[in-house]
Amino acid sequence: GGRENMKDTTVEDWYLFDKKMITSYDLLETIFEAAKDSPNYVVYDIQTRDTMYTYFNLHIPENYLPPSALELDVLTSFDIEYYITGKFERHTVGASLELMLCLLHNRKLYIVKSEKGIIKDDDLNELRSVAKALTNKLLEK
Repeated sequence: GGRENMKDTTVEDWYLFDKKMITSYDLLETIFEAAKDSPNYVVYDIQTRDTMYTYFNLHIPENYLPPSALELDVLTSFDIEYYITGKFERHTVGASLELMLCLLHNRKLYIVKSEKGIIKDDDLNELRSVAKALTNKLLEK
């Protein structure tokens, strides 16, 4: 899942924001990879998620946007209880990544826990590292 990438228009563009489709998919992979060994949650992989979506004729989820009503309907129909979403925002001093663990109930997301980190450089490896650490904190690994 994801939320739309926001940026401060007074700062220079970053590749990570210019290529939001690539960055958001990479973030998704990083979150799934970090979450998969959680002792507290059964975690689906991206292919399973996409198969669930395809079953309901949702073929191209936009990972950089908040989950649509259709996505939430699909996940609810498969009895998915928790969902990780986030915000990636550009700031004067770098960027921030906030990940939220949400409870999915009655087709709505309720934030259970939130963790935030700072990315100082336009660096995918740094973003991956922060995303992994935040995911581990969210899932109490």
